[in-house]
Amino acid sequence: MQNAKIILMGDKEVGKTSIINTFVTCKSSLQAKPTNMVEDHIKMVDVNENGVTTRLKLHIWDAAGDNNVHNLAHLFVKDVQVGIFVYGINSLQSFKNLDAWQEHLEKENQDYIVFLVGNKMDLEEQRAVSYAQGASKKRITDKCVYFTETSAYSNVESITNLFDEIGKAIVRKGCYQKNRGSIRLSK
Repeated sequence: MQNAKIILMGDKEVGKTSIINTFVTCKSSLQAKPTNMVEDHIKMVDVNENGVTTRLKLHIWDAAGDNNVHNLAHLFVKDVQVGIFVYGINSLQSFKNLDAWQEHLEKENQDYIVFLVGNKMDLEEQRAVSYAQGASKKRITDKCVYFTETSAYSNVESITNLFDEIGKAIVRKGCYQKNRGSIRLSK
């Protein structure tokens, strides 16, 4: 079994906690209690890549979307293999703030991959960030390997697909914790 550390980062109220709750429970998550600082969730997954099944223990960190986390980010991101940057498709500001979130991760960790997620696609009538804008952001973020839009409220499958892709990327790139060593990305 391999361990991998994942952190979800983004502004308040973009649905990071709901994404995690939906993944962990396999049920839609409408209302989630706001995260105060950082919360850890664990889920075991089996990833089948090229006919080989790898068991992963995902340590999923949920970072609160406020300045306290910005100031303390170095405590939580040092050994992260995957950064999931989340914005609300109904919030242009949350999309614009993604660069600041990535800067926090980049200061403490150079060996990670990025998944970019536009959440709340159930709020299409309030859309402020187009799908094309999200796809463009993926192309200019050199560590980004995947972009998608999700809804933790109305589309459990979109969350399941996101974490399936994360598991495959972890296995493909060998970015998991090595035995007794520090967590590093294999090249």
